[in-house]
Amino acid sequence: MYWQDKPIRIFRFDLPQKFELWIQHKLFVVIFLAIPVVYFSRMSVIEQVQAGKSMGFEVSKYLVLLPMMLVGVGCLLILLWKFGAFKQTGQKVMAALALAVLAQNTFNITGRFMFLGWLMAGGIVVSLGYSPRRRLLILGGVFVGLLGVFVVAGALRNQGDQENDLQQVAWQRAISGEDANMLDGFVMLQQIYPARLNWSYGKEHFDILLRPIPRAFWPEKPVGSYMNKLGLITKDDGFCLGISPSLFGSFYQEGGIFGIVIFSIIYGLGIAKLVVWSTRIHPFSGVLVRALLCASIVPLMRGGDLPGIFAWLGMSFWPCALLLWVNRDELIYGTT
Repeated sequence: MYWQDKPIRIFRFDLPQKFELWIQHKLFVVIFLAIPVVYFSRMSVIEQVQAGKSMGFEVSKYLVLLPMMLVGVGCLLILLWKFGAFKQTGQKVMAALALAVLAQNTFNITGRFMFLGWLMAGGIVVSLGYSPRRRLLILGGVFVGLLGVFVVAGALRNQGDQENDLQQVAWQRAISGEDANMLDGFVMLQQIYPARLNWSYGKEHFDILLRPIPRAFWPEKPVGSYMNKLGLITKDDGFCLGISPSLFGSFYQEGGIFGIVIFSIIYGLGIAKLVVWSTRIHPFSGVLVRALLCASIVPLMRGGDLPGIFAWLGMSFWPCALLLWVNRDELIYGTT
């Protein structure tokens, strides 16, 4: 709040002509090619797990996380619609169909943040250009809708063990705050550091650079998460759920209270500088950067295994980064 003190206003929603012509010929082809790729990647993961391979140690995470690219594709689709890329009725019908297909392929009970990510970014994009009051109403409606989706997906996890109907289970889950258990995770983390494990002293963040290295190339690559480091989870255990300690818990792991203070300042400054930079580039790119940043806040604030969270974000938003890089002259530098 201190460093990012510039108001952000957008009065025109248009695209550079060259970029608009370029994207109209490629977007729908990419979207409808991505769906079968995602389908086959999921089937491959299922087959490998059924064959006895460990999800965490023997199945490529690039393959596991590949479906997350649909988050970035969904964000781009909504943003392009907002900026008038779809002018013909046929294009709008195709875009609506693509959004429906994306929704079907991103909503599942084990990856709730995948569905929330692109809808949250989409809500921010849709609300642009309206008065503060109307925008607040739109964002409030989006938030309530996302909350409903979140608790329903959580309730579906245990639906097989519940005799009550889904609506009752979801409502009970919402009012009891069952998904808001990050404080529990923080308390658990305090029992581990520094009594059983030493402070990380920045290694949790440094591991963000090491995590993309495939374990096939580096079999002895250090494991993440204190549960792995303590040997509570091994490759023979399969997939195990943990309780996230919030982002401040991850900071605490780095160096206690000192780590929380230092990394909070660093993250605050970094986010502010990113937002300020987004106001200096083409509005389309700036909105995309801010929307993806807001979508990233949800998994980031959950905390716990930061390298894994940044892997989620990288695999979710690489289509957006690739689009900006390929069209950097029009969307970043504004030279053509």
